[in-house]
Amino acid sequence: MSLTTLIVAGNVIPMGNAQSPSPQTQKSICPLSESPVGLVCVPLPSVYTLPVGKWQIYVNGFSGILNVSSVDKMGKVQGTMYGVMNNSGITLLCTVVHPCKIDGSFDGKTGRLAFTSTPTIETFVPTHQNYTGYLSKKVELDIKFYTLIGVGRSYSPDPGPLFGWYAIKSCLVTGCIG
Repeated sequence: MSLTTLIVAGNVIPMGNAQSPSPQTQKSICPLSESPVGLVCVPLPSVYTLPVGKWQIYVNGFSGILNVSSVDKMGKVQGTMYGVMNNSGITLLCTVVHPCKIDGSFDGKTGRLAFTSTPTIETFVPTHQNYTGYLSKKVELDIKFYTLIGVGRSYSPDPGPLFGWYAIKSCLVTGCIG
């Protein structure tokens, strides 16, 4: 491998060349998550954007609301989640009055959402749960249909088996409400 240096306006910028039996190839000095643009490494653009607002969520047969209140530039996600009573008057999720707090992360390059749901009052039935899922989007005419689908697991007070979950949200192409 040969290494050369380019001096531009007093700054030293290393450039790498990899040698192989086939024709010489240029290797980037940028991290894998970045791409060279001229002489600067820049982050690759996000492919996925997680809409904020209320999502219909279905957790292991129970329905509720996942309210994504914020997604910052680093992918930190915050919000709340609560259940809707079923016909028997039962919900295994937090309630509207005492929603679970969610904290997590969203990767705009892969569409992966991971978050932890924590009850706001510890004496309530819901447990602490981890959720992981992936975002997909479909556009029909002027409506965007978003779906998150994944698995979750209770981890406190006792670890539980994996369960399925999904969430849906639809938005006009001009933007999402809620």
